[in-house]
Amino acid sequence: MAALGHARTRPVSAGDRWRSLRALILNPMQLVPFALAPLYVVGQHLGFIARVPIWLIVGALLATQLTTSMATLVVPPGSPAWQTSVRAGFMIVMTGLTVYLTGWGAVFAIGFVFNVAEQMRIDGARVVRLSLPWIAVTIAAGELAVALGWVPSLLPQPAGHGLAVLCGLGACVLSVMLGWTTAAKERFEQSLRHSEQRLRALVQHSSDVIIVIGPDFKIDYASPSSVAVLGLERDALSGDGIHPDDRPRASEFFRWIGEDPGRIGRLDVRLRHADGHYRWFEVGVCNRLDDPSVGGLVCNMRDVTERHHAVVR
Repeated sequence: MAALGHARTRPVSAGDRWRSLRALILNPMQLVPFALAPLYVVGQHLGFIARVPIWLIVGALLATQLTTSMATLVVPPGSPAWQTSVRAGFMIVMTGLTVYLTGWGAVFAIGFVFNVAEQMRIDGARVVRLSLPWIAVTIAAGELAVALGWVPSLLPQPAGHGLAVLCGLGACVLSVMLGWTTAAKERFEQSLRHSEQRLRALVQHSSDVIIVIGPDFKIDYASPSSVAVLGLERDALSGDGIHPDDRPRASEFFRWIGEDPGRIGRLDVRLRHADGHYRWFEVGVCNRLDDPSVGGLVCNMRDVTERHHAVVR
């Protein structure tokens, strides 16, 4: 399955790793395995949990929780594929150890899906293809351990082995489906970033100026080209830059354009450049006040000073 790559994060210093490890060890969530101990005792009494020493189950659960969290510190997001595979595999194997000690084995294979989902949150859809072999190996090893009597099983054999195959296939299918959804989201986000970068580049290098005037007639946005064309940043743009002789006509025009959502109009007006001289601009305006994504009057301004001088001559 195709998956998108991820950029490597900045190197993590030894101090950052130590602070993260200390916070991890002191996290109250590490007490959860001990809080579950009474449930395991009750489960063993009722026959729902295999009769293995309770300290072994709690210790395995605690080790799984602690070491899988530490694995993320050792192998940070964006690491090479083989390191990410080892991290994902370590988490899956530790989860497999815990569930097989309960006696239910691959019936709890849904835990592997949670492992994959957590890893996808860190490293994206590429984790799925790296995790599926580990799920298969863990279940195969667990069933072999059951057959050899190394771990207990509450399931009748060989039916339990067949159930393990079905549960393993189900875990793999669910993981792949999650991967498809995540990969589609990543492709959409990448396409959106590309579109935003393309639009930003086009606007930044355009010879036209694009501004958005809000309902209060203050400028909410001005394209970077305003600096090249007018020599002014957005904060320096205002209605005071309109030539005094053109202000009544401009005021009437903007009053008219603001009356009807979607209305489009054009105005030629003189605007003051940063050097103090006035230049003629052709201003196309579209009323987008009712558009929640815009919420203003969109103005496309083009310098037509030379054209006006040619007409005058």
